[in-house]
Amino acid sequence: MAPPSKYSPEFREEAVQIALRSSKTVSETARELELNPETLRGWVKKHQEQHEPEGCHYSRIVLTCWFTRSPGEP
Repeated sequence: MAPPSKYSPEFREEAVQIALRSSKTVSETARELELNPETLRGWVKKHQEQHEPEGCHYSRIVLTCWFTRSPGEP
């Protein structure tokens, strides 16, 4: 079993929101929050997997969604 995290769920969520809303890179945001960039990157990825609609991918620039159509649909 993994040891308990030294970061509360509230801190993690706030850090993710800061990273997603910022025009800075995840690495820059992590440094400002005194976090390992890979730690913050992992939290952001997990958040996106849990909160994005299926078939969508979030980036700071655009939310892109892919929709599949049945053959013959326009």
